[in-house]
Amino acid sequence: MTIESRPNTILLGCPTANFPETAQIRSTADSEQIVKVLNGNRYEHFRRTPEVIQHRLGDLSVFTWTGSTYVAE
Repeated sequence: MTIESRPNTILLGCPTANFPETAQIRSTADSEQIVKVLNGNRYEHFRRTPEVIQHRLGDLSVFTWTGSTYVAE
């Protein structure tokens, strides 16, 4: 995330206990429909929903967790 970009997305539903709250709020392009986040030895996948929530940082588009894929060795 750059200094100019403000958070506009929240990632929800990841069952992984070691997915930090600081990774859940981020900035994404308005056109982005899928977000992939490296989390340890795997990627967590999130898909945009039509939902928007109000947060102290502003309105955030909601992405929900759809699954994980592991990083190849």
